[in-house]
Amino acid sequence: MISKESFVTLINAVQEQMKRETDLAVSLMNYFDGFLVPEISVKLQSTILKVLTDEVGDKFETIEWWLFDAPDAGKNKNSAWISVEGVIYRLDTVGQLYDFLVNVGIE
Repeated sequence: MISKESFVTLINAVQEQMKRETDLAVSLMNYFDGFLVPEISVKLQSTILKVLTDEVGDKFETIEWWLFDAPDAGKNKNSAWISVEGVIYRLDTVGQLYDFLVNVGIE
């Protein structure tokens, strides 16, 4: 099982790389006609997420939901949560996401 510290480090690294690539795309808009979507590290990011998903037993792709579909990956406090059997779990941080996946999960 991956440690919480390693999980947080990897998720933060994926988020930082996604931001760098978005910033690059925005910068390149000045030089190219249209919006470019760099895919410099997509394969690496996908591999990291696959390994993390396997390591914490994330059967329902909660990690990918949190990164890509949940509003602002936990920054939107009004929607950064999951309800399981009537209990609400806050997912404001990567650490809370890890704790949820390891201690509660979704069966």
